[in-house]
Amino acid sequence: MRSSLRRQLLAWVLVPLMSAVAVDTWLTYQSAVATASVVQDRLLLGSARMIAQQISFEEGSFQHQIPPAALELFQSGDADRIYYRVTTGSGQLLSGYTELPLPPGHLPTDAPHFFDAIMRVKRCAWCRFFNL
Repeated sequence: MRSSLRRQLLAWVLVPLMSAVAVDTWLTYQSAVATASVVQDRLLLGSARMIAQQISFEEGSFQHQIPPAALELFQSGDADRIYYRVTTGSGQLLSGYTELPLPPGHLPTDAPHFFDAIMRVKRCAWCRFFNL
C-alpha cells in the first residue's frame, strides 16, 4: 500500500510539473522566434535605408550603387545568398532581382512592411530521399 501511495504522490507532482515544463518550453521558443524576427527586421530596415540613400535621379534616369555595407549586415558563416529588390512607387525595378516574390496586398508607402517569401529553393538530397 505504501508503494501505491508513493506512486500516486509522484504522479500528482510529476504530471503537473511536466505540463508546466512543456508550456514553458513552447513559450520560450515563441519568444526566441519573435526576438530573432525583430532583430532581423531591424537589420533589413537598416540595409534598405543604406540602399535608398544611394539612389538618385540624374539625367532622366535613376542612378544607384549598392554599398557593400548594406549587404554585409547579413553575412554569416553559412553559404547564404542575399536577394533584394528596389522599385519605384509605380513598381519599376531599380535594382535587385525581378523574380523575388512580391508582398501580398497593397504596401503602405510611409512605413516599412516585412513579409516572408521563398526564393530559389534548392532541395537537399536528404529531403528528396524522404520526400519532404
